[in-house]
Amino acid sequence: MSETPNRKDLFLVGMSFRTASIELRESASFTMNDLACMVAKAHPEQGGLEAVVLSTCNRNELYVASPTLEAVSSWMDSFRALRPEVPLLGDPSHAYRMRGPDAARHLFRVACGLESSILGDSQILGQVRRAMTESAERGLLGAFLQKTFTLAAGAGSRARRESEIGQGAASIGSAVAEMIARRAAERASASWEILIVGAGEIARDTGRQLARRGLGRLTFVNRSWPRAEALARELRARSLPWASLDEALTRADVLVTAASSSTPILSRHRLDAALGERSVPLLVFDLGMPRNVQPGSGCDIIDIDHIQEQREATFLRRRSAIPHVERVVDETLVAWRRVSVRQSAEVQIRNLYRAASEVSRLAGAELAGLGQVDPRVAERVVLRSIKRLLHAHVRDLREVGVSWGWNDSDGRA
Repeated sequence: MSETPNRKDLFLVGMSFRTASIELRESASFTMNDLACMVAKAHPEQGGLEAVVLSTCNRNELYVASPTLEAVSSWMDSFRALRPEVPLLGDPSHAYRMRGPDAARHLFRVACGLESSILGDSQILGQVRRAMTESAERGLLGAFLQKTFTLAAGAGSRARRESEIGQGAASIGSAVAEMIARRAAERASASWEILIVGAGEIARDTGRQLARRGLGRLTFVNRSWPRAEALARELRARSLPWASLDEALTRADVLVTAASSSTPILSRHRLDAALGERSVPLLVFDLGMPRNVQPGSGCDIIDIDHIQEQREATFLRRRSAIPHVERVVDETLVAWRRVSVRQSAEVQIRNLYRAASEVSRLAGAELAGLGQVDPRVAERVVLRSIKRLLHAHVRDLREVGVSWGWNDSDGRA
């Protein structure tokens, strides 16, 4: 079957943590605002083009709905001229390109968390929905991509509802936050004073997870006070200078240490002296390697090995969910194929009726030339006859359209 001029197909060009370094992904990043401006400059006359940018810390992907590969290639050439510094649009060595069902399947896997650096990532589904919304706000989301991304969001929601793909704490920070939430529930504590020592990646992840859950007031202490201040501003927390660590310990309910140090930064004598007589022991999460807290104090210390055990148990649960989630992806792809084929059938039907109108006009004019007949009346009579002839065939075409096959080798009907 030849490709109908007005029927759209799905095209994807992207790069992810699997194909490119973080530095390259950062340089390849562009937003929906960038895309809207590029579309306006590249092809202001191409009103039917649809596009969505899915840009996260792990991926930069551009989804395009267009009638032909040639139109996409021409459009991408214009993009390269406007943004030659973006490697995603130029150097293909770190990018992947997909079309049709392959592109749709990839998007559905992304939404379900199967393509995330952390299996079952809880944030990606919201990012997929946000990408769709931003595209709509800029006038780049048409019916085809809207349906495609709606199916993707539905697949992601269903995967999390029906399986354990998103259950448990997968990052160190989320594992700590989950354990603190459980302890807070056990102690019936509405809000805790949480002291975080360090300002690196683990401290940032832990702080974000705790801030998102609203488990207490966060305070950051770090040898480099500017880094603690920057992190505190980001999370609407507070920071203290390194010299205030002992004083901060006296007020803390929870201590999280994630500092880089070759020796313990808190000896058991320093901790015991700072804490004095407490009715409830300080809850300590020592995430340092080597350990930041010397064992032997009166604190309740949970070390990195225990956290890793919790994470591994989580990953086992999530990995066990993969077969079910793959079925969700497969079933969503079947639904997407039906949408795509139905779109193709409707385009064929519209073209058929358009041709019928043109034939009726010409036939009406010809009949009018043969006798005293109003050409408009003749045209209406001919068109009515043609529509009667087409009606049963169009009905059959719509009924059997969903059974039309696809050639998976190139994604074309």
